[in-house]
Amino acid sequence: MISSLLPKFVEKYVMDEYKFGDMDELIEKGKDAVLPLLERLANQTNEILANEEFRQALINSPLSTFGKDVVMMNAVTNKCVRIEYVVMDYGYTSTVATRF
Repeated sequence: MISSLLPKFVEKYVMDEYKFGDMDELIEKGKDAVLPLLERLANQTNEILANEEFRQALINSPLSTFGKDVVMMNAVTNKCVRIEYVVMDYGYTSTVATRF
């Protein structure tokens, strides 16, 4: 049940304006492009937690309490993974650029 509802909830209620390819382009532009990207991703993570419409949809879903927690935490974790990806890739890119 979770695996069938999770993609629908994420698609409908979670903003996903940055694809990995777009993030790679911003990372290549440097620090001035990366910092606003990180700030926007952090704000999107907070918006997921504060999204009352998403919360009500979860409450009204047939999922158990555990299932509702799994869906909510998956949506938040996906944003956190994107933040980690940007930080790690920026660190790697800047290290390679300064050493070689």
